[in-house]
Amino acid sequence: MKELLYLEIPTPDIAAVRQWLQQEWRPLLGRKIVCPEGVRCQFSQAITASVSTVTENELSIFVWSVQRTTYLKAFAWGKVSAAMQRVTRQLTTALREQFPQRYPELPAINENNDIFQELAPYYPETVRFFRKMPRGEYDLQRVYWWEKRWRDRVRQPKPGKTVVFSGDKLPETLLNQPLYDIIYIGGALGAIHAAVMAQRGYRVLLVERLQFGRMNREWNISREEFARLIELGLFTAEEFAAIIAREYEDGFSKFYDGSLPNHLKAAVLQTPTVLNIALDSGKLLALCGEKLRRAGGEICDETEFIQAEVAPQGIALQLIHLPTKTQKVVGGRLLIDAMGTASAIAGSSMERGPLIVSVPRWGR
Repeated sequence: MKELLYLEIPTPDIAAVRQWLQQEWRPLLGRKIVCPEGVRCQFSQAITASVSTVTENELSIFVWSVQRTTYLKAFAWGKVSAAMQRVTRQLTTALREQFPQRYPELPAINENNDIFQELAPYYPETVRFFRKMPRGEYDLQRVYWWEKRWRDRVRQPKPGKTVVFSGDKLPETLLNQPLYDIIYIGGALGAIHAAVMAQRGYRVLLVERLQFGRMNREWNISREEFARLIELGLFTAEEFAAIIAREYEDGFSKFYDGSLPNHLKAAVLQTPTVLNIALDSGKLLALCGEKLRRAGGEICDETEFIQAEVAPQGIALQLIHLPTKTQKVVGGRLLIDAMGTASAIAGSSMERGPLIVSVPRWGR
């Protein structure tokens, strides 16, 4: 048995998917047989010159639902044939057409108004719970931004605009100014590396789109991994202990196999020392920011990256301070993209340059 297809179908209506699969879908090849949870496709293949001697190969297709999402798998029983592969490709195309990604538009809001009042008519429970949170208005604005960004990209997937360009020289305003050795765009995990490099004497700038250190979740790590940061001198053992939110005695990994026979079910993988330390990310980032500034580094938070221009003398970054809408240009010798999934660089069609852009003159 070999898995040939695994799809996530964007609908909670598993009955509609099953009905379509059993009653409407017609495979290009093979004989379809309806089963309780899906269908089987049988393919007859001659193994001798005699047409009466055949072997039956079969494609088993079934659906199941978890957390309001429908899933489909197709397994080949017997030798995988070209006919099976053609049918799975046909099924994938047909499913995407029959059950496309459909996400409604978010309600338009006026950024100058109270976001609670703007969203209350549409999401009353969401607003009710965010009102109870410290600085819940700020965090709800972040949630709205991420949700809108995700829906737009799913509905109209396309490469982002070009944000890294090449130039002949730096802007005049930067020619007589000392450049930063390293500029980090993204103040989450980027803050840890920035603090280390600042402690080693480099002139560092950290640019963060949100308020620096604003995290409403925990980060998981192992003691062995964090020990490397202690060895680097960034943290002490006492500081590490102070930012632990929870330590777990054990952990395990288990993949969904409820639809498989017992002899094919996977064993539980115990992972007692893997990601078993939950860190308070707010405390961790605050500590990194403190060490970064103490070492001479700078932080520009609530500041958004617009674009970068790479010249022989260095890299010029255009930034905008979001609360005041003030634009400014800064220069550096090394640009590190630490924006993660929100990266305008990683999601763009770049005219030039990798995600880490450097100019090989450190001026030291």
